[in-house]
Amino acid sequence: MSEAERQARITDALSMFGFLWQHVRPSVDVGRGKGWRTAISGDKGSPDLLAVHPERGQLLLIEVKADKGRLTAEQQAWGTALRAALNQQGSLSPGYWVCDSDESERALIALISGGRVR
Repeated sequence: MSEAERQARITDALSMFGFLWQHVRPSVDVGRGKGWRTAISGDKGSPDLLAVHPERGQLLLIEVKADKGRLTAEQQAWGTALRAALNQQGSLSPGYWVCDSDESERALIALISGGRVR
């Protein structure tokens, strides 16, 4: 599954179950194969999605990857720092998630749904 397909499924679930969420998309094509640039200051590698549930007080920071996608060094650094700040172990805990497989996507959507989807 592509990253875009997985992210669309996750954002659909976030909206369906009452989360407020944000994704910053690349915004400027610099052309000639040089890629996209996003007008944001700070360190590279921050998670793709920021989501909060206003009633549950639940915060999710989600890095989305295609089935064969790999974390960059910058994304790994963000994950390590976020887990430490949130006092968590591993990537499948209720704050910082790396969603890189069908299994991790199902587990994340179950969390998003409040356990109403398995």
